[in-house]
Amino acid sequence: MRGNVITRFGTMIPRVFGLVLGSGFGGGGGNIVEGNVVRGSDDDIGIIVDVPNNLITNNVVSDMGSTGIGILIEADGNRIVGNVVSTSNVGISALGGHNHFERNHVEANRSDGLSISTTGYNLVDSNVSEFNGAFGLNFVSGRATPTAITCCATTPPAPSPARRRTRAETSSSAEMVRSHAR
Repeated sequence: MRGNVITRFGTMIPRVFGLVLGSGFGGGGGNIVEGNVVRGSDDDIGIIVDVPNNLITNNVVSDMGSTGIGILIEADGNRIVGNVVSTSNVGISALGGHNHFERNHVEANRSDGLSISTTGYNLVDSNVSEFNGAFGLNFVSGRATPTAITCCATTPPAPSPARRRTRAETSSSAEMVRSHAR
């Protein structure tokens, strides 16, 4: 699925999805979802994935009343790469394990930028999370989550627009995320 624009959906039925990858909806794994724009829904999810082994890349998702991109518990082995998710309740939410979250930009979401609720391995690498209402990167599991976190930049809530973060500040932010995950 490439290059689609999906806007203002779910106006008659609450809690629907803009783009669905799921076995219950006739799909299987191994899909590529690339270069789509999904925006503007009051209580819905932009992209929902409940099958394994998909590539979700370079999509723009905004203004979702619920979650920008949702990965369900059955959906292991996905790569979520280079997406921009903003002004939703939660930017990216994942329940499945063995997923890779790389180079995503999650910003200005009302709650968490990236929320992972699983005890399985997930790679979180080179994402940018800024101006979110709660956690930039939140690992919600009640048990230890063996998640690899490398090179994550979490911007403080109100930086000067012209100020760039130093390597020391970025390393300090990554260490804070590691401490929160323990």
